[in-house]
Amino acid sequence: MLVANELVTNAVAHAQTDLWLRLELRGDRLFVAVRDGSPRLLRQVLPDPDAESGRGLWLVEQLARSWGVRPHRDGGKVVWCTLNL
Repeated sequence: MLVANELVTNAVAHAQTDLWLRLELRGDRLFVAVRDGSPRLLRQVLPDPDAESGRGLWLVEQLARSWGVRPHRDGGKVVWCTLNL
């Protein structure tokens, strides 16, 4: 729930477009993806320990087996991750 919340919150706060959340069970892994309409690709940065925000992708990286971001063929991007169950 935390990882999906972080990905959705990033899309709401930064892309400010419609978004789509996809959850897919693949064997013993959960695939989570959020597509938004912004073409700006994200990158993880080290969080500022004194900042009140800015830890979303860092949390995703810490909790997920893998994660990434890619352009979507219809525009925008998809930020995804996989979690071990």
